[in-house]
Amino acid sequence: MWKLTLMLVVSLLFAKGLGSVPKADTEQESDDATTIKELNFCALTLRNYINDDENSREMYVLIDPEQITETSLAQLFEALSKRYSKPFSLEVTVYTSIKQLRTLVTGMGISHADKIEGKHRSAYYKRTVQVELFRYNPDFPEPGMKTIVLRGKE
Repeated sequence: MWKLTLMLVVSLLFAKGLGSVPKADTEQESDDATTIKELNFCALTLRNYINDDENSREMYVLIDPEQITETSLAQLFEALSKRYSKPFSLEVTVYTSIKQLRTLVTGMGISHADKIEGKHRSAYYKRTVQVELFRYNPDFPEPGMKTIVLRGKE
């Protein structure tokens, strides 16, 4: 079922043009859907945007809801952090549902809080000069977020 949903999402993204015009350059920026091959589970990068004004990178990743665990997320964020070391500031939002992705396709934004505390499992990663951390809800669907600080202080 999850593979069917994933295929539908990718087809929908390409039909709407989100992934149809690659913007790959030396900084590895792209809106193409790509797999993260370093992992032992399926993860798809849907957005990889570099904001030159803020010297930062923003990414959206789609994974199976069952992979929202501390171990899997640590593996995912380590792989992305190694692959995308520049620019140094990196933010990754992890989605698990086609409903969460509707905002990407329609262009209608939602707040950061809605992204990570909603009806679907999700996670958030942040790397700056001061801190590296990720947040997720280990007790979903119960409310609440757990923060794992990898470096620095929150």
